[in-house]
Amino acid sequence: MGIIEIENPKKVYTTYERGSSFFDTLKSLFVRKKIEVHALKGISLEIEEGELLGFIGPNGAGKSTTLKILTGVLHPTSGHVSVMGFVPGSSEAHTWETSVLSSDRNPSSYGISRHWIPLR
Repeated sequence: MGIIEIENPKKVYTTYERGSSFFDTLKSLFVRKKIEVHALKGISLEIEEGELLGFIGPNGAGKSTTLKILTGVLHPTSGHVSVMGFVPGSSEAHTWETSVLSSDRNPSSYGISRHWIPLR
């Protein structure tokens, strides 16, 4: 089991076709044609502790979308992602984050400088 596991995530955005003329734009207010944009078409990988990974690819390859899904900013349309056993963006991951940062223990034991801890 890896530190980061990515199993075929996909991200699809839905948008609508716009007209090129004033009449087409006005018409699109009532009759809209749906367009699906595939930002991420599925990759699978497992990263073990201590491994390094680089994202290289052309514009529109899904690099930023993958990183946003790994950090919990976006949720995949389908597939599964886990980071250190947690699903990014889930309430379970948020609870773990909150318990670490609000603990009465010394923050430096977690590698967190006191400079970054807000005053209570």
